[in-house]
Order: sequence, then C-alpha cells, then structure tokens
Amino acid sequence: MRMRVVVVLVVAATVGCGSATVKGGGTGGGSGNGGNGGNGGSTAGTIGSGGAAGASGAGGGPGVGGSIGGTAGTGGGGIGGAAGTGGGAGCNLSADFSKPTLVPGINTNAEDDGFSLSPDQLTAWFSSSRPGGMGIQDIWIATRPTPTAAFNSFTVAGGVNSPGLDTQPRISNDGLTLMFTSDRNSGRAYDLVIATRTSTAANFSTPVEIAGVNTTSTDGELFLTADGQTMYFTSNRPGGPGANDLYVATKSASGMFNTPAVLTGIVNTTANEDRPVPSPDGLTLYFARNTDPATDNYEIWVAHRSSPTGAFNSVEIIPSLNSPLRDTPLLLSDDGCTLYLSSSRTGGVGATDIYAARRGN
Repeated sequence: MRMRVVVVLVVAATVGCGSATVKGGGTGGGSGNGGNGGNGGSTAGTIGSGGAAGASGAGGGPGVGGSIGGTAGTGGGGIGGAAGTGGGAGCNLSADFSKPTLVPGINTNAEDDGFSLSPDQLTAWFSSSRPGGMGIQDIWIATRPTPTAAFNSFTVAGGVNSPGLDTQPRISNDGLTLMFTSDRNSGRAYDLVIATRTSTAANFSTPVEIAGVNTTSTDGELFLTADGQTMYFTSNRPGGPGANDLYVATKSASGMFNTPAVLTGIVNTTANEDRPVPSPDGLTLYFARNTDPATDNYEIWVAHRSSPTGAFNSVEIIPSLNSPLRDTPLLLSDDGCTLYLSSSRTGGVGATDIYAARRGN
C-alpha cells in the first residue's frame, strides 16, 4: 500500500441470444424492446425477471434509484435501488476495456486519487493534495451538471480532514456515511475511519475509527458494497501471505463489522495486493498488484469466483488498463461498463490522475 499517494452497483445483464450486452431498463419486455426503467423505492425491492431479449430489441431507459439497492432481475432489466445510475447505450461485458482517458475537469497538477460517485453520478468524492486543503492530502467534493459533463465545481469536504493524510473516500448511497483512510491517530499506522450525518444538508460528525476493523498495522483503501454490509480493504497485518493483502469484513446483526478475514483463493500472494474493487454480484474483483517491491509500479488485475462467498480461483492481469508506471482501480460503474482508475502514467495532468476506461459494445 503506498500511502504517500492518496491513496454500487447492481448490474442487470441482458442475457439474450447468448450475448452479454447490458442495456438499461426496468422489467424486461418480451422478444422486442425492453420496458422502461422502474423507480426504486426507499428500500428498493427486487426487479422482476424480464422476458427474453429480442434479436434486435432495444433496451429500455435506466431505472430510477431508491436509497437502498435492490436485486437485479434477469431480463431486459435496468439498474435498481440506489445503484440506479446507468442504462444508456450499454456494453458487452465480455469485451476488453478501452485505453483509459482522463476524467474531464477533476485533475490538477497535484496528486488526485480516490473516487466515489453519488448514485446520480453528479457528485464525486475524491482525495487530492491540491492547494486549499488543511493537510498533506484531503477529501474533496466535485460536482457537474450532467453525468457526461466535466466536473466544474470543487469544495474541500468540511469537518472530516486532518493535518495529515486523508484519502480513498467512500460515500454511502444515501450520502449520510463517509468512510476513508487516515493517519490522524498519532503513533499509529493508517486506519479506516467513519463519519456520519443526519441529512445531506448537515455537517459530518468528527471521524472516528471503524470499530473492530483496525489493528496496529496499516489498514486502509476500503471499498464498501452498495448495501453497506460488506467492506473490502487492504492491510499488512500478520496472517496474510504477503506484505499487503486483501481482507473482507461483513456486518453483524448489531450493525458492527465482524472480525476481518483474509480473502481466500489465489488473489493474495507473496507480492503486494491493494485497492480491492468488487463487482455488484461479488463474483469479480479488480485489484492492484505490485510484483516488484523495489518499485511502486502497481498493475490492475482481475479475479473471479463462482459464488459471492467462495474462494477466488481465477486471476489475470488486464493489459489494456496498465502502463509502465503505477495503475490502480478505484470504482466500477453500476452497469459494469466503466472502470475508474488512478494512474501516474505519462500524458496526465499531475503526479497522479483519475482516469476512466470503458468496455466496447
């Protein structure tokens, strides 16, 4: 884990005629066009199974998200619940990612890293060493008028930053919980911290450690699933096969996270693994791996498993996303078509920049 650099998503895949094309929409239609997206409720429910996709049928519009993500259906289905941010043209989920391009408007000549989007895709929470903050690296908020426009308004997040390093923010779908990595605890390594608020118009509380998760080792770079029940993160605590390994912790009925467990299978190695980014169904995990301890040049890999709680038994590098320098995943879009990443590759704006790569159709 390189702490010098600061360092959900429910996809309904339209499975028709053997394709893996994702299209927006709610309850799928028959063999023709998919239906329009259904609105997610306050605790969005299950999206019903749609009919078979027509050979030339177009997908319906995107579903409108509620506050808590629902379960995706299987037909021409849209994206339900809080993760209802997509639809659009869709993509082929088996296609490779295109060459990453800079996310418009958000990067500066400083280090810009970490990336968490609101369900409507209009607000991003990220970390940056740009002027105007109070520490080495701070949590910032960026907004834009439409999901395809450049980010054009930037504000340092109030009440959550420290004089040290605060990075890799994850905002909950309802905007009321913010979790991130911080070195604010004097004499301690990096920890995972949490701040809450009663409404999106209110200020966040003073961040505190996430109970039951941190150790005296480095713990950071978390990813919180859309339902808020599972947290993936990186740690160099004893018990894993390498220096930095990937861990997972699930919430108990009390609302507290259970004791974290190292991810099983072949995802963790004697190398350094970092920055876990799971798919909505929990079967795919994007992560960074550094196989050369003499450098800080991480590459983006992907792991697969057959069940959301099983061991990862297939791992491969993704050549189209990587450069000769440092590349790490940040966020997978709700429809699985776009991966946001951090990179120090040449051609950027600053020391580290935020990029996006999209799958082909």
